[in-house]
Amino acid sequence: MQLNIYLISHPIIKILSNSTIQNEININNKNEKKYLSLFIIYEIMRKHLYIKNIYIKQIFNLKTIYTLDSQQQNYIITNLSNTYFVLEEINNIIPNLHIININYLDLNNYTVEQLTKIVKNKKYRKRIIVFEFFLTNITIIEVIKVLIDNIKIKIEQLDIACLTCNNKVLKQISQKYPKVNIYTTKIII
Repeated sequence: MQLNIYLISHPIIKILSNSTIQNEININNKNEKKYLSLFIIYEIMRKHLYIKNIYIKQIFNLKTIYTLDSQQQNYIITNLSNTYFVLEEINNIIPNLHIININYLDLNNYTVEQLTKIVKNKKYRKRIIVFEFFLTNITIIEVIKVLIDNIKIKIEQLDIACLTCNNKVLKQISQKYPKVNIYTTKIII
């Protein structure tokens, strides 16, 4: 397996995931899902948010203002029926965030066209995160295929975020897309 898998090992994440993920995919508390998801998205975005410094010269000192790079856009692709309560918080803390709702089981031509329209604008640098709580289904491979093969997104622009992921799914992803980045708290065998 040659995937770039990042097991988030922050102490808070370890404590939350240890107390909430007792069996394969059993997280019942929405708050714990929300916090774990926020930490994972934070870990992904802290490497990829670009900040510009603006210096304002005043009479006796220099004032610095930090702004986000206006040429960057961030996308989260997810099934909102599962993740809506988390994305509200994420949308509040991550700037220039666009949330795209997708039904993994029905990737029809309309969905592909919508993704193409939204993501193809060459004016901006893009960061795309495919987000799910539990990566246990191989339908995620179809989403990656659409993004990389059909829409021609560079694999360096794509990250997958999940609270837990199944080892079998990881093996299948590694066979087709070995350079994709996956961020998770736990791999389930």
